[in-house]
Amino acid sequence: MPRLIDVARAAGVSPSTASRALTRPELVRRTVVARVRQAAEQLGYVPNHVARSLRRQESKILGLVVPDNTNPFFAEVARGIEAACFRAGYTLILGNSDRSLEKEAAQARVLVEKRVDGVLLFNTSDHSAPTIAWLLARGMPVVLLERRSPGPAVDCVLSDNVGGVRAALEHLAAQGHRRIACLVGDVQAAHYAERLAAYLATVRELGLAAAPELVRTGLVTYADGRQAALELLHSPVPPTALFCTTDTLAIGALRGAALAGARVPDDLAVVGYGDIELAAYTQPPLTSVAQDKQRVGELAVQVLLRRLAQRAQGEAWQPEVIVVPTRLVVRESSGAVPPGRTHEGSGRVGPGGEGRASG
Repeated sequence: MPRLIDVARAAGVSPSTASRALTRPELVRRTVVARVRQAAEQLGYVPNHVARSLRRQESKILGLVVPDNTNPFFAEVARGIEAACFRAGYTLILGNSDRSLEKEAAQARVLVEKRVDGVLLFNTSDHSAPTIAWLLARGMPVVLLERRSPGPAVDCVLSDNVGGVRAALEHLAAQGHRRIACLVGDVQAAHYAERLAAYLATVRELGLAAAPELVRTGLVTYADGRQAALELLHSPVPPTALFCTTDTLAIGALRGAALAGARVPDDLAVVGYGDIELAAYTQPPLTSVAQDKQRVGELAVQVLLRRLAQRAQGEAWQPEVIVVPTRLVVRESSGAVPPGRTHEGSGRVGPGGEGRASG
């Protein structure tokens, strides 16, 4: 069985350099890392991770918990996180909370039992504070993604919700829309509450129609977006545009508009949030607020690894909130108010008037 010293000798480096190249490649020149990895592969060397973790009290494993691993947004962020972990020589364990506080807490316990070095968490809601506190009480560094901490002071990496919402509404207002509805998720989650607050503030600042019936909350699925769009378009004074706080809701809204006989963007503009890959392939292609998902994931991993290094050195730190800029990606779903419709809504849906769902 080849040893680390054999790999070092074959690569022409010291054993300590060979060890760093295999376990902390970010600390070693890329050419040296490549040479050491090639030597290890040729010799068939397999690092003893168990022995190393017992010596150093580290596992080189990070944990990630997401609310829904079937949601394209979380899948895209997780992909960026896994890539960043791989580059740093870490393995990633993924857990799914199914938006359940009970399951979220269970996933946290599993990760601690697996002796992960730190946890990256898309917490389910502001009621996740006990789980976060439980992790911290066990000395587990925690970084929240796309959420502000609901209680304990921890690091957070999130997108600019206020700037993203403002860009979307300013775009729709410039297109002539004045009656813009908002489809939003569970406002018990801080990021959705922040987006809703930004919507309400921007509507007031721009002098747009502000009415309680234009806001629908607690929406999660494609079906929720479809149903909300149907109800809004069948209302006495329907909106001319829908601003959706997730692309999932926006894609569902596109279906709802079709069922109501409304053409997008001729009769109704739709804007989403997140700019998942699918947004460019809907019919019509979806205008969306782009979150830099890969950057958010990379920064979260960097922050967590920095905290681990500080802990190893016995250094104290102050948690920080890192806000990543967003940008509006304009596609075909967000056109101007059609001729013949008032800026406050016409009270009719689609070319045939009321429109009816067909299935």
